[in-house]
Amino acid sequence: MNQLNDFPLIKRFRERYQADAEFRQAYSRNPGDLLRSFGLAADSGRMDRVLGLVAGESGLTSPVPDSDPAGQIIQKTLRTPIPDPRIQDWRQRQIKRIQAFYHVSVFRWILHAPMAFELSKGCSGRCAFCCFDPPPLSGVFRLDGPARQLWCEILAESRRALGPVMDQAAACYFATEPFDNPDYETFAADFKQICGFWPQLTTVKCLDDVSRTRQYISRVGPDAVQAGMVRFSVTSLKMLRAVHAEYSPEELAHVELLLNNPESTWKYSPAGRARKLQERFANTSQMANKFYLPGPTACVTGFVVNLVDREIRLISTCTPDQEHPHGYILFDTARFNTADEYRDALERLVTRNMPDFPPADWILAFSQGFRFVRAADGCEWSTNFLTRRVSGDGSFIRMCEMIAEGRYTWNEISASFGDAWITEMYLKPKLSLLMNLGLIREPAARKKALP
Repeated sequence: MNQLNDFPLIKRFRERYQADAEFRQAYSRNPGDLLRSFGLAADSGRMDRVLGLVAGESGLTSPVPDSDPAGQIIQKTLRTPIPDPRIQDWRQRQIKRIQAFYHVSVFRWILHAPMAFELSKGCSGRCAFCCFDPPPLSGVFRLDGPARQLWCEILAESRRALGPVMDQAAACYFATEPFDNPDYETFAADFKQICGFWPQLTTVKCLDDVSRTRQYISRVGPDAVQAGMVRFSVTSLKMLRAVHAEYSPEELAHVELLLNNPESTWKYSPAGRARKLQERFANTSQMANKFYLPGPTACVTGFVVNLVDREIRLISTCTPDQEHPHGYILFDTARFNTADEYRDALERLVTRNMPDFPPADWILAFSQGFRFVRAADGCEWSTNFLTRRVSGDGSFIRMCEMIAEGRYTWNEISASFGDAWITEMYLKPKLSLLMNLGLIREPAARKKALP
């Protein structure tokens, strides 16, 4: 089996195996014949390693971020600093918080995109598993007249505020379908012009207009495709068969297929509509192993801009629960109409939500999901995947116990000690450390959106 020449066929074989339960059973019964039917050598030992059925170095299993182009973008995103230290520190706090709630093999694949643009309102896809559960498509932002100038000015202002982390880690979709907007290609081309790289495209509409899809793939070019900038979401076995019939293995060699059909080995994170599916199948064996918790849903730690509503949301991913059914924390919102207002709205979001120390009106509490315990020489915060320990004396432990009650501001805690030296020189730096480790819960959005 020639790994280089056979890669497109191997990828296709693996997609069928992962997506189709009957195909998996057929492979277990007679792997040789099935491999030959794909034009591959009947080397089941090698294919078992490719499929992850046995331990071994195949070079074709899911690559780790350090070696895969898409994974390299993730690592670059994590390493690239943002010029504004307030945004940089806020993002790092969120990333450290998130790290505690995911297995390392999951955490390393979370992009932490700093920004996403929604080019429409609602979504036409109506995928049964969608973690964001957006409403039906009700409008798109068309690039006619002054709209394109506004779009380019928004992009330029976003790039100025966030720096080079924008270049390969921002997308022109979130709870939306990119191809719902007839002008998507122009949006993407402007993004490429201003940020230097094509935004990632994930679409469920790869079959709706095949010529459009092929033209887009051709336009972005092989470098962007190989970097994972084009992905198809597959919602059913019927759709997978149609995709495989329409596109050759070579065409899709570097186009990732997100195998979201119910029969696939891929898991759903129980958020949004998938949360409803989990409730529906709670007492059945049909999809008993289909849901993975914790699993990331919103790969954005930063800003989501909806161009139809002219709204900016500040969000960060979290484990889905009753309080956060879509798998992200909404910290704040702001609105804009013009490019100047967009710049001002970004600044308001940063000023209101990204302090370097808890403001006087914050009721201090530990981040949701951490188990807090007092230790002999300090305190511990733990999850199923990580434990953070911070050493300290009795006054530090007392401060942490007051924070754990979730009833006091810093001013109230400070006053309770009656010793300015202890609070300013010892406890205040300790609280800063806890905050920087993502252990201090940062207030989420008020129920009524801010202006």
